[in-house]
Amino acid sequence: MPIMLHEASCSHSPDRWRWAGPLLIAVALTLMLALTWNTWADALVDFGREAYVPWQITQGKVLYRDIAYFNGPLSPYFNALAMELLGATLGTLFTVNIVILCSITYMLYWLLTQLSSRLAATVATLFFTSVLAVGHYMPLANYNYVAPYSHEMTHGLALSLAAWCLLLQWRRHERRWQLAGTGALVGLTLLTKVEVAAATALAATIWVILLAAAKPRPNLCRDLGAYFTAMLAVPLAAWSLLTLQLRPLEAALGVAGSWRWVIASPVAGTYYYRFVYGTLNFADNFNFTAWWLGAWAMLIAPALLTSWLLVPPRQWNKQFVGLGCMLVAIPLLLTWEKWRWMNAARPLPLILILLLICSIIATRREVRARSSKTEQYRLWLERSILLLWSLLLLAKIFLNVRVFHYGFGLAMPGIMLVVI
Repeated sequence: MPIMLHEASCSHSPDRWRWAGPLLIAVALTLMLALTWNTWADALVDFGREAYVPWQITQGKVLYRDIAYFNGPLSPYFNALAMELLGATLGTLFTVNIVILCSITYMLYWLLTQLSSRLAATVATLFFTSVLAVGHYMPLANYNYVAPYSHEMTHGLALSLAAWCLLLQWRRHERRWQLAGTGALVGLTLLTKVEVAAATALAATIWVILLAAAKPRPNLCRDLGAYFTAMLAVPLAAWSLLTLQLRPLEAALGVAGSWRWVIASPVAGTYYYRFVYGTLNFADNFNFTAWWLGAWAMLIAPALLTSWLLVPPRQWNKQFVGLGCMLVAIPLLLTWEKWRWMNAARPLPLILILLLICSIIATRREVRARSSKTEQYRLWLERSILLLWSLLLLAKIFLNVRVFHYGFGLAMPGIMLVVI
């Protein structure tokens, strides 16, 4: 079932073009940073906290005791360390975040090349750099990777992508330190935001268990032991460090971060979060989703029809599919002001669910036809798990998905997978 391009298609690209995609992505990211220079942060909302909290830590204040905070301790202390080393300025935060953005871009491109062709990975990563990385689509800034409204979002995504990259390396080389490193990275995400941490921990754990289950029992126990030990050791280490300045219970609540507010707090029922979830205006959100689902179907159908008419069945050509899309996209772009493009990502959860179902069916077919040890099975499994991860990230905005606001981070992985 050709949902995504086979990894082997990468080999069809001449070696001389190997660096064309990364170079184009680097130029695009540099251009976007230049065009948006120093316009990333909002002076009044959110980012003031992101600068104030680490600065206060460098002045001797203690998080959770002297400074009220509702997320995990990783990002404030990391930014405080950066300020301690490079100076307590906004420029320090911007510089460090640009480095993190470049790392996210590189990991994203590498990860997508493992799932598809270099061309598809290049197009998807260019979408990220030009639309999501430093976008500013509403009166408030802060919804970008250089001056995020919450560093836990960007730090959590960077750690998640690093975990996926390391997990792919473990899948290929089966070195236990790579699995332990994955567990440690997942453990670090637990110290950020609950929406990122929960999605990454659940999806990564399922992936590790499925891959380890194909091994003999002694290796299975050792692999799972290495993964879970490293994952749980990180929050325990964070708690131990916090107890140097806080009481044990205060330190435990600090490590829990936003988890405790989700479990035992009425915050989720407030007007604002009902708007974020999409339950406040359910009828309007349903209509937007249905309308855009039909619009995307209208865009894709002519491409498939063009391929079917011009190329024999089972030999469809990517160029004809692209031609069909362009024939429809050009008039849409010419009338873009009449379209509410900011709502174009509304059907993303439904599309991801469809892709996930098809990917699971293909994975089961590989198991029945061959075995769970084939390369093709593992490729389909990787795609299925990453689709699951992308879907779980949308839990907070499931009925109100968008490319702006929280969507710059939570919708990013799903959009990337849909693009490829």
